[in-house]
Amino acid sequence: MVAAINEDLTWLTVGAMDTGNGPVRDAFIDGKMVILKKRFKLYKFNAFASLKPDETTGIVTPWWSAYNAYDVDPGWQAKLNMASSLGTSIRELARVTSAISEDWSSCEFLSIIELTVPMKVAYGRFKHQKRNQGGTSKILDGERRGRGKTPNLPGGGRQFYIPNLKTIHFGESSQSISLMGL
Repeated sequence: MVAAINEDLTWLTVGAMDTGNGPVRDAFIDGKMVILKKRFKLYKFNAFASLKPDETTGIVTPWWSAYNAYDVDPGWQAKLNMASSLGTSIRELARVTSAISEDWSSCEFLSIIELTVPMKVAYGRFKHQKRNQGGTSKILDGERRGRGKTPNLPGGGRQFYIPNLKTIHFGESSQSISLMGL
């Protein structure tokens, strides 16, 4: 059996990690540790056309969602269909259910990766967030038309927090897709 990256981490340890906006546990309603198998596919909304690891540590952003159905998360295609059925953009649906504050990301791109190794990660429901944390909004002019009017984003969708994620853990599998117009 191949050891998982982060195998020794516990929820207590990961929950206490600093995100820059507080500890990881504050972003979860019901966080717990799970193991994702090799070839597990993940996605995240991103403001950039490619993933950029930290220049010093080589670590890539830790916040991700399941591309295919996982647990009660129906996956990317179901969410895309839901946005269409609701008459909203996938970016606004993601912002609301994934609690992505407007000053954190424009959600212009969808980054997709496939793990090349098993990884132990935190998993659970997104906690609510303010629509804007007090910074400069990164939403685009065209997105303002379909923007919700509530000051808070309810969250409730599922997320993974993957400590120590590096490009060597997903190799050449990463891709980015523009979400403009979706």
